[in-house]
Amino acid sequence: MPQMESNITSVILEQGNSFQPRLRVLMDLKYNRFGGEEPDYVDLMGMKGKLFVRTQKPEWFELCIVEQEGNNSVRIGENTLVHMTGILSPYLMLKLEELRSGNDLWFRINQPTGWCVPRRNNVSGIETLSIQLRGSDECKYPRSEWIEHINATEFNKIELVELPKIEFPKIPLTEHIVKFIDNARRAFSEGRYGDVLKESRNAMDALDAGLEEWISNKPELKLENDVKQNSKNDKRKNHLSLLFNDDEKANRLSKIIGNLHYYLSLNPHEAEYKGMIFTNYDAKFVLHAVTGLVNDILKHIENDVKT
Repeated sequence: MPQMESNITSVILEQGNSFQPRLRVLMDLKYNRFGGEEPDYVDLMGMKGKLFVRTQKPEWFELCIVEQEGNNSVRIGENTLVHMTGILSPYLMLKLEELRSGNDLWFRINQPTGWCVPRRNNVSGIETLSIQLRGSDECKYPRSEWIEHINATEFNKIELVELPKIEFPKIPLTEHIVKFIDNARRAFSEGRYGDVLKESRNAMDALDAGLEEWISNKPELKLENDVKQNSKNDKRKNHLSLLFNDDEKANRLSKIIGNLHYYLSLNPHEAEYKGMIFTNYDAKFVLHAVTGLVNDILKHIENDVKT
């Protein structure tokens, strides 16, 4: 079994011709004779290993799998540089930046494995490769170099959509609001921007139903007899007025909800659709607006329920 001594010489973050950044690890392998009948020449292939990372703290975190690019050949007593690559998703890039927190990084490969094809008297066959550590198994990535390299990737151009967490009160129907917003978020991530509007409108309808349910459970709140004969916007305004105990605030918010609901009707799945095309930015605006608005009203309901 041919044996190699390994040492990581560098780790470089780059974009390359890829949609996601990657880490290129350069591993120096030395092929020594250990007293057996090692062949004078071997081809190396299929090398891979788990890449771990840490900061100044001693705790290591598993990051990704790195794999050999192409094949390498080496003669006994000589060295070869093996290029290994690991892909970093936006999630991994985010977690890596959170871990780094402005500091240096250290990387190491845990128990690299691979195969080789020894050349013996014109006869070849695939054998397992034994890789032993030579010297330090860590490679430092200075923060100055990391910052320079990360700025050359697409990572800083990635915009994560963060939505406020909804902790809705335990009343019937309001759970559907969260379901519809989750559907809208999923549609956004899949690029179905028209469906973002559709599911957001469903969430708004569920919010109206939740407000009415809240009113029905508050017998001390007496609405005018003709309220239910008024328009949907008038009913919503009355409900909000009772919830906020502020007519002006309720009136303004009711107008916002009504106009937003009208905007959400411009969806391929709705009868009022006018053939408009909605983009990533439109869908992002809808997600933020609807989620923030729903969260605000449900918080008021939750606080009222607790009192």
